[in-house]
Amino acid sequence: MTDVFISRPTWIADSFQAGLDGFLGMIQNSGLNPRTLGSTDYPAQSPLEEVIRIMRECHGAIILGYPQIHIDSGSVKGEPIKEQIILGTEWNHIEAGLAHASGLPMLIIHHTGVGRGIFDRGTLGRFIYEVNLERPEWPLAQNINGAMRTWRQSLLETPPETNGENSQNQNNQAEFELNEIEVQILQLLADGNGVSLPAKAISHLLNQQLTRIEYHLERLSENDFIYFPLIMGQEAMYEIDQRGRAYLIERDLL
Repeated sequence: MTDVFISRPTWIADSFQAGLDGFLGMIQNSGLNPRTLGSTDYPAQSPLEEVIRIMRECHGAIILGYPQIHIDSGSVKGEPIKEQIILGTEWNHIEAGLAHASGLPMLIIHHTGVGRGIFDRGTLGRFIYEVNLERPEWPLAQNINGAMRTWRQSLLETPPETNGENSQNQNNQAEFELNEIEVQILQLLADGNGVSLPAKAISHLLNQQLTRIEYHLERLSENDFIYFPLIMGQEAMYEIDQRGRAYLIERDLL
């Protein structure tokens, strides 16, 4: 079986357990072996060192953001809190950062309302789903299943012990392979100074078939030229990433 790292708290409220059990079962049924420090693996040294060791043996990572902390009063950056803030475990952010630095394909799913850090829109150009994790049937949602298929395909192509240097070299090679349509997509997204566009709008504006545009959008996002944080129930909105801007500027295309 293919090992995958699951970032989740060791404690969750009882109301979340049925959905989590169903999700882990779905992962196992698809030929994957979910591994989590404190649940499937137990530390023989410091927790951080153990997480790094486990990730070296994994092909991908899933970040599950369950509510752990509820803040009803206080201040953020000197301003009083107006609405409740819900936070996941701090290990979600540590483990997501390690997975990203290791070049592991990531899928991020968080409970409705859980925010900040890795769960904020635009933090990372990867799949980001916001769902009600208290619903036992959430793993069966069409969007989740579709994201799982795409993520699983990408992780099967990623060898374990991938490091940030290898990932960067692959991206450097990929940036010289961008074709005319992909450059046009970058220019379109950069032209609006932070504009977000769905695939259908990009297809219309560039007068290209939607299927062709979707192919190039996937290639650009996989190489971090664009990102599309995806919230369940909403259409994916594509934005240019800093890597995409740099590509255009370095070639006097922007």
